[in-house]
Amino acid sequence: MLGLVALTAVVVAAVFGYLIGIVAAGTMSHIRLGELTLFHPTPGGLALYGALATAVVLGTLFGLVQFVSQFDPDAQ
Repeated sequence: MLGLVALTAVVVAAVFGYLIGIVAAGTMSHIRLGELTLFHPTPGGLALYGALATAVVLGTLFGLVQFVSQFDPDAQ
């Protein structure tokens, strides 16, 4: 069940990224992180970025919960 929630969140993030890319087409410059240019904001690029960012954040959080639950004697 939790995997389905995570998958749904990733898909929703991709759809929102795609919609933002359509609406804001041509109004944004290259997306940068510090001095590193990540990509030019196209609908597909923003959808991919949203999906990957959400997957990384959720994967990290789920992994931390899995790790911490090893130390809980009541965890199932």
